[in-house]
Amino acid sequence: MSNYRRLISYIYAYEGGIKGKNIGFAKIETRGSQCKITVNVKKVYVGGNDIGVYLLAGEKEILLGNIFIRGGSGEFRTVVSVSDVEHSGIPMDQCYGLTVHDVENTWRSYTTIWEDAVAHAAEVELSNTLPETKEREETAQEAQIKKARDFADGEEIHIYIDPSDKSKQNLLSLHTGCDVRVSEYSFLGGTRAVIASKNILIDNSFETRLKEAEEGFQFVLGGN
Repeated sequence: MSNYRRLISYIYAYEGGIKGKNIGFAKIETRGSQCKITVNVKKVYVGGNDIGVYLLAGEKEILLGNIFIRGGSGEFRTVVSVSDVEHSGIPMDQCYGLTVHDVENTWRSYTTIWEDAVAHAAEVELSNTLPETKEREETAQEAQIKKARDFADGEEIHIYIDPSDKSKQNLLSLHTGCDVRVSEYSFLGGTRAVIASKNILIDNSFETRLKEAEEGFQFVLGGN
């Protein structure tokens, strides 16, 4: 049986060790012997050197590769071995966070620690519960699409789903009677609907829900 685990953790800017604002997120997806790592960042300062992406393990930083930053924004994807990250001899379960910084200077960094994660981390047994989980997700997406369709009240509406849900596109179109498209950009799941004639965006994306959860979490803590 192969375990699936997903963690989404927010990345914060640090200058001289002082924590600043949220500038992105890291998504860690572990399935079997492989771990897929996705990093999305904005408002990243770039000097004259490359910007590296590193996993944190003990006192070590394990280089995963360099991220290309354009206009302050960038996305990085890689797949590593769960038992031996980048031939370091260190398994993923000993990594406690991820950092992005100039390869020559760590004074300004963009870091996330798994314990700070506001998002959900879930483990399921793929052989038993994953089909049920998929069914529930599809039902939720269909409900979101139908509600947006009814709100449009006959106006032209375009529905967008996350690229990871591409396999559901035809089924969702069939069940809802809507024009369902695959977004060019990831928003972690859920749906987004655009009613152009009314300049309305109906945002039921997981990305937006995570941001709302983070804002609520910070409010409870007094804004820290």
